[in-house]
This record gives sequence, C-alpha cells and structure tokens, in this order.
Amino acid sequence: MRHHTRHIVAALAFLAAVALVPFGGHGAGAQERTPETGRASGPAIELVVEGLRGAGHVRAGAYGDARSWLGQTAAARCAAPVQGGRARCTIQLPSAGTYAIGLYHDADDDNELDRGLFGVPTEGYGFSRNGGGGLSAPGFAEAALQVAADALVRAVVRIRYGL
Repeated sequence: MRHHTRHIVAALAFLAAVALVPFGGHGAGAQERTPETGRASGPAIELVVEGLRGAGHVRAGAYGDARSWLGQTAAARCAAPVQGGRARCTIQLPSAGTYAIGLYHDADDDNELDRGLFGVPTEGYGFSRNGGGGLSAPGFAEAALQVAADALVRAVVRIRYGL
C-alpha cells in the first residue's frame, strides 16, 4: 500500500508541476525553421493528442532525464489548440537524447491544471507512450522516447480524464 500511495503522490506532483511550467515563447533549445520541412532543424517530437473533450489547449513538457521527470523543469515545451478532439504541436528539443513527455488539457485556458476533491485532476492529462495507468504516473523509462539528431519522432498520446 505504501508503494501505491507513493505513485499517487508522484502522479499528482507531476501534474501540479506541469501546470506550473510556463508554456509561452521559445525555450533555450528553439532553433530556426527550415523551408524544406516547415519545422526547425534539429531533434524534435511531433506530438499528437487524441480523445480530447471540448475546447482549450494542450500544454506539454519534454523531460530529458529521470531526475527532472515529475518535476518542474522541462527541457522543452509546446502548446496547441484543441480542434475536433485532437491537438498537434512540435516540441523542438535542445539536443538528441532520451525524453519523456507529460501533458494536460487546459480546457478553460487558465494555464493551470484544474483539480477537484483531494487534488484529483478535473482536466485531462497524458504521458508519452501512453504510460502509467489508474492512480500512477509512469516512470521515466516507461514513458521515454529516443530522439536522434535531426530526427522528428512522432508520439501519439491518448488523453485521460479522471483517475
């Protein structure tokens, strides 16, 4: 039971941290867009989020190691409007490597993850590789994606609502 409780607390801490990360502007890893591809050169993750309800934006952060995972410091981030139950954005990464993505559906566009009783999210959330389940967030390794230099990796995430 103690192990299970720790995962619940870690998941809620992660969701709170993602809600606090600023999503506007370009991070330190932002690069120039290339005319051939319409995206910046360098490693990137094309994020597609499915199963969204209503309007608002998806806000996502890419975390570059297990120490920062479930924390407040994302290596890169993106935000995208919800259209027809989907959202799509490209996360331009600072370098090639291993990254895990955490995201939430900011349905009311207030730039924070809304929570109900006991801190349970009332807005949708998700993780790369659709990791985790039930009351626990995935570990970094479970959600990790390998991204090579100049590669564009596609990640499709199914949003979750409630526990």
